[in-house]
Amino acid sequence: MILRRLADSLRRQDWFTVLVEIGIVVLGVFLGIEVSNWNEERQNRAAADSYLERLELDLEAQLGMWQNAQTYFDQTQQHANAALDQLVGPVEALDERFLIDLYQASQRREFTNRRATYDELVATGRIEYLGDPTLREALSANYDISTRWMNVMDVRSDYRAILRQLMDHRVQEAIVADCGDVYLQTRFGIVGMRLPESCDIELSPDLVSEEIRRLHGHEEIVRHLRFQASVLRTRLAAIEIAIAGTRNTLEALRRIQGEGG
Repeated sequence: MILRRLADSLRRQDWFTVLVEIGIVVLGVFLGIEVSNWNEERQNRAAADSYLERLELDLEAQLGMWQNAQTYFDQTQQHANAALDQLVGPVEALDERFLIDLYQASQRREFTNRRATYDELVATGRIEYLGDPTLREALSANYDISTRWMNVMDVRSDYRAILRQLMDHRVQEAIVADCGDVYLQTRFGIVGMRLPESCDIELSPDLVSEEIRRLHGHEEIVRHLRFQASVLRTRLAAIEIAIAGTRNTLEALRRIQGEGG
C-alpha cells in the first residue's frame, strides 16, 4: 500500500508526499529493528538469568562436595597419623584400635565435578549472555583450577592395596561391618560420605592379638603408610584451596545476580 502511494506520488512529482512516505517506511523499518533487538535482548536476559541460577546450583553442589571431601580425608588422615604413632610404639600397649586405624587410613572416595552448565555455555557460545567479563573470568578460572585439583585427588599410594593384602580378611570384614562409611544424602543429589567418629569390632582377643603382632612394625606397611599420610596432606591442602576458590566464585555470581535484580 505504501509503496503504491509512493509510486503514484513520484509520477505526480509530489515531492512532499514522497518524503512523507519515505519517512514512514524508514520509521517502520527502524521500529521493526528496535522491536526485534528488544525482543532478542529480553530473551538473552531471560536465558542469562536461567544460566546464572543453574550455575549457582552447580557451584553450591561443588562447594558441598569439597567440604564433604575435606571432612572425610581429615578423618582418614587422623587414622593414618594415629596408626603411624602406634607402629613405632610398644606393641604391648596396642588393642583393636590399632587395627581400625590401619584400615581406616586406607579409605578413599570418588569425586564428581559439577560443570555441566558451564561446559554448555562455552560449547554453545552462550557464555557471552552472562555479560559481566569479571564473572566469566572467575568461572573460567574456577573450573580450570578445580579440574587440576581433581587430578590431585587421583594421586594415590599403594597403601590401600598393600594393607588389604596383608590384613586378615576376618578383621577387614569386622571393620567394614561396624566401622564402614556413613552415607549422607544432600539436596543436590550428591551422596556425601563420612567415617564414624568411634566404633568397636567384635573379634576374638586371640585373633586381635595375633594380627597386632603380625602387622606391628611391618616394614612394607610402615613405608607405604608414610607415603599415604603425605598424599593425604597434599590432598587436604588442595581441597582447602578449592573450597576458597569455589566460595569466591559463588559470591561473585551472587553479587552479579543482586546487581541484576
